[in-house]
Amino acid sequence: MKKTIRGRDLVFAAVFLQVLYSFLPIIREFPFAIKLIFRAGPVVLMFLAALIRRSFWKKYLLLNAFAVFMALVRSMVYANGIVESIPTNIAESIMYWSCVIEGVYALSYFDANDARKLFRTALILIGISSISSIIGTILFPRAIRSTVSFLVEEFAYYKYNIGAYSYVYAIVFMLIPLFYLFKMPEERKNIADKRLLAVIIFEVAVNIILSQFMAAIIVALLSVVALLKTKSIRRLAIVLASIVFAIYLFTEPVGLLLARIAEFAGNRGYHDLHERFNGLSRLLIVGNAYGDIGARISLYRISISHFLQNPLLGLIGVNGFRRATFYKTVKMLDIGIPSMVNSVGQHSDIVDLLGGGGIICFIPFILVIRYYWKSFRAYIKSSTLLRFSFIGLLQYLLYGVVDHSFSCVDVALVVFVLVPLLSKLGDGVSEVKPAE
Repeated sequence: MKKTIRGRDLVFAAVFLQVLYSFLPIIREFPFAIKLIFRAGPVVLMFLAALIRRSFWKKYLLLNAFAVFMALVRSMVYANGIVESIPTNIAESIMYWSCVIEGVYALSYFDANDARKLFRTALILIGISSISSIIGTILFPRAIRSTVSFLVEEFAYYKYNIGAYSYVYAIVFMLIPLFYLFKMPEERKNIADKRLLAVIIFEVAVNIILSQFMAAIIVALLSVVALLKTKSIRRLAIVLASIVFAIYLFTEPVGLLLARIAEFAGNRGYHDLHERFNGLSRLLIVGNAYGDIGARISLYRISISHFLQNPLLGLIGVNGFRRATFYKTVKMLDIGIPSMVNSVGQHSDIVDLLGGGGIICFIPFILVIRYYWKSFRAYIKSSTLLRFSFIGLLQYLLYGVVDHSFSCVDVALVVFVLVPLLSKLGDGVSEVKPAE
């Protein structure tokens, strides 16, 4: 019993540190020694927890081996000088993928009270950080994304306020827990009042729009689908497929709608959103895009071309086991901007993983995601939670296709730890089950 309590305390402390770092972005501006506690502390605590709970030791070692593997692949296929050094990549990868084992440990160790404490802390921090970001955007317009000059003093404010990239995406993925708690009164008990949750959801929505991150807005819209009532994952999949098919059938009307949204955004000073919605509109109506959207598509095409050249090992099969080098070209495929032609495109972690390492390097990623989902699925008691958690997983995969999902530990915390802990809330699900 003593070991179980100690293990739970270590895991709880690890998750708590990550909650603080994720939802209080001003910590990013603290001195390095203090930031190190929040970044490396959870990894050390989980190592100690693994020593205590020997039944987890094998899975703990396998997941860390997978993290090192992912870091080495990233270091080889991304252009040398574009990403961090190999040791830094390994450290970042271990911090990120340790969230998977944290989630499995938490499902085993935590009860409803532990989950409520973490969600209450997260909601308080999100409420404070989001309202400060909104006020900061009004008071310091030079520090918002579309106007910041990236001078040291301005960029510092940009990072720990609305411009903190990982913070923006952390609150995007928190929409699933927020919507779920808002909808389920029993699970909401002793966490937050419904009106307070509504205020926090509103703050989060405003911050997502102010961030002007197109991928964040798209991923956030997907979370709304979880509110649709469906009795099974199969029916939910049919609904999603129908939405995609409807967009395909009515590309021109959808494109015209996006053009109007772009015009609306431009008239109100949201220049990044104006440019991106215009790019999407042109893509649907004409079949090609300019600006950021066009550049991203060309980056995706670089990785896809490597995959098609060698489906088994991608760029590694072409370059061998050595780091990609940085080459500037006059054109990047059809777009007239610099390119890294013998590295992956570097703007889609999932497409880049396929393009860089092929099917052989992609399979371990699928196995880890399957392990996470299987571990979490065993605790899901209701079709409502199944629906919300399934949409959360789709959000994560969509984010990985369109952006850098493997570099935000904040997102990994929400997806792999906080969303699974929703299963601990409500009647009949507060007991601790032994992990497999």
